[in-house]
Amino acid sequence: MYQNKLNGAVRVAFWMLYALLFCYYGSCLSSLYSIPMSYDPIIYGIVGNGWMEGLMPYRDLFDQKGPLIFLIYGISFLLFKSFWLVFLLEWAAIFVSMVFSYKIAVLFISARKAFFISLLLVLLLCNFPYYGGGGHPSEFLLPFQLASLYFLIRLRQGGGSAAVTGIVFGLSMGIAILLKFNLAVFWFIPCIYVFILAWRKGKALPFSACLISAMVITVAPLLLYFHLSGILDDFYRGYFLFNVRYGGGGDSLGSIIWNYVKWIKREVMDPNIFMWVAGVVGIGFSRLPKADKLAFASAFLLTCLGVQGNG
Repeated sequence: MYQNKLNGAVRVAFWMLYALLFCYYGSCLSSLYSIPMSYDPIIYGIVGNGWMEGLMPYRDLFDQKGPLIFLIYGISFLLFKSFWLVFLLEWAAIFVSMVFSYKIAVLFISARKAFFISLLLVLLLCNFPYYGGGGHPSEFLLPFQLASLYFLIRLRQGGGSAAVTGIVFGLSMGIAILLKFNLAVFWFIPCIYVFILAWRKGKALPFSACLISAMVITVAPLLLYFHLSGILDDFYRGYFLFNVRYGGGGDSLGSIIWNYVKWIKREVMDPNIFMWVAGVVGIGFSRLPKADKLAFASAFLLTCLGVQGNG
């Protein structure tokens, strides 16, 4: 028992150091750089800083991302006059992602192999070019995605709790809606999948109630704040409507669909298509039951389509 605890402590310490070094040398928000190499964090910083000084997002300052990313940057500038808090959250996101990737892998393979996979995840999935150089909404959402997968698999294997899984799903979806709402598509098929599992166990109501409650509790405070500040309509138009219309380029449903078709054509010609193919083929060759293969492949492709290849 003591040896297991010691091994666990050493593993956690290594993950923390590994994530810190990875962020320090890889993220454009590291103190190695005087200013970010990517323009997105600069924009988030401007909107967030303006928000802390009394200007309102989507009305006085505009970017189409979700309000939570502006709030993170705004609090960072309020407390530290720099990107320091954002950098710390990057470090925490990658650390927690490694923890949950390990917890998922160890359900199927040895602890040693699972630990190696947790390190490999950072190199293959968390390299910063995929996150706009660092400080991107997708980066902060990764631990929530992996945590959701962990609780889903635990429930699938006969363990875990439907209610706790619902809380994790609801919290994660609420965070996704506030960061970049199209990222919430990641949970669409997993929610259906878990609902079916919970239904078979007579736990569908606790799962659904916990999911909805957690999501509402997560989203409601900012929505109430925007309502009291008189910018709820600006938020809806500048965030949801603007993004649905692809930056205002779609005047009708037909033009929006055509824009989306052109985007898919561009994506197919991009190296990202390799990730699509590798993901689907990997699921196909796995030892999952056929129904699970269909669910995972569908979720993967839907996520790729919904979040520009970040499946």
